Amino acid sequence: CQDSFYASDSILRCHAETLTPATFTCEAQCAVPTVANAAAGGICKEAKDKIMPFTSCTTQCATGYTASATSLSCRNGGFSPATIACNPDPCPAPTGVEFHHKKGPCQDGSTITSGSTCVSQCLAGYTPSVASLACKAGTLTPATFQCVPNPCSIPDV
Repeated sequence: CQDSFYASDSILRCHAETLTPATFTCEAQCAVPTVANAAAGGICKEAKDKIMPFTSCTTQCATGYTASATSLSCRNGGFSPATIACNPDPCPAPTGVEFHHKKGPCQDGSTITSGSTCVSQCLAGYTPSVASLACKAGTLTPATFQCVPNPCSIPDV
């Protein structure tokens, strides 16, 4: 193979005038892409700049993000899959909220999409300490809320 290219098979065997394997390919390394929200060391756990052909790298993202594929395979100077992204993780609804609504503490359900909010809900007679919690990359802000009992009204006599 020419400089900067690598053979698909490092050894060819000749037996009875027959090569095994019968053919091979020469391929270039794959340049590791820059991906938004990748881990500090880059999207590929095994290398920062280039990956050898015929190999794979394990993808890694920053905390709160998950890669759209678990690995990238290098063939013909390109990766498969061709594109990779670090997508923000959803947030689980807060736990341990006493007197939350029977359908759960969030109007949106038990999982909140990153970039949206958990609208707090309590049983009748209680008011949420905060109206909503923002979800960003797997983290709710604030992390939880309380269902505070409503004060009793004193009747006029």
